[in-house]
Amino acid sequence: MNAKSIELAAQLVPATYIQQGLDAVRSREKLVTTLLAQRRLPDDGWDDGSVELLLQTLSAMDSNNFRGSAGAGEREARVFSSIVARRHFYLSHGVGRSGDVAAVQPKAAGSSLMVQLANAMAKDVLRFAGLRAVESALVLPVATGMSLTLVLLQLKETKPNARYVIWPRIDQKSCFKSIVAAGLTPLVLETVLVKEAGKVGGQLQTDLVGMAELLNRDGMGIDGCSRIVNKSLATCSSSFKLWQAKKISFAMTLATFCPNIADTKEKSRQLTLLGAMLFSRGVSGAR
Repeated sequence: MNAKSIELAAQLVPATYIQQGLDAVRSREKLVTTLLAQRRLPDDGWDDGSVELLLQTLSAMDSNNFRGSAGAGEREARVFSSIVARRHFYLSHGVGRSGDVAAVQPKAAGSSLMVQLANAMAKDVLRFAGLRAVESALVLPVATGMSLTLVLLQLKETKPNARYVIWPRIDQKSCFKSIVAAGLTPLVLETVLVKEAGKVGGQLQTDLVGMAELLNRDGMGIDGCSRIVNKSLATCSSSFKLWQAKKISFAMTLATFCPNIADTKEKSRQLTLLGAMLFSRGVSGAR
């Protein structure tokens, strides 16, 4: 509210009450000012109201949300469903210019500002994680496979002689697709089962001996082999342990699953049914 609005509001509600309300509004506005000035994660998390106020303000700055706007521009969004529009706080305008996704879009000041803030906070997170030399960051709305592809392409550019990617085998298609999409050759490294004495089962671990053999293979060496070990190993690797909190812990192989079915689509359907059956019976972590 500007000074004139405050003066008019005081004619309807006592000025002391108006001032109390304005103090609350100013406290939220101060959060935005601090964020724009420091461009890093706040020390104290914001409440939902402050976050929503910022998003609503940013969306109102985009030309497709201007009052009376026809929304006929090249990148101006026209959202048919009001549910979808509300879900995204009416932020639907395109960003970037002429193939540069990081460029500021003149007709989307709010969205462009949000992108710059997201990049700045991502850089702050990376530095907080220990990467002090990071100079800039770019947040891209891509899924796992595309993210890995972009990383591999960048590594390929910095090391043009690299042709191979050592891939500790896990049942995750995105990793494999990203390697192929980047024009590299995957070297599948099977995991090894390590059993623990006195316990049933065990866990799958990376075959470090096999990895060393791949690195020392004739014609490869360190210069010829891209030692890109997918980080998905740390988060997506197949493993099974005997947990005290669970009554049953087991492992099974799918190598001989449905041996009489030759059709791959039918076998895939049967595997899906098996997974659904296990999930419905409370078996978690099944892949």
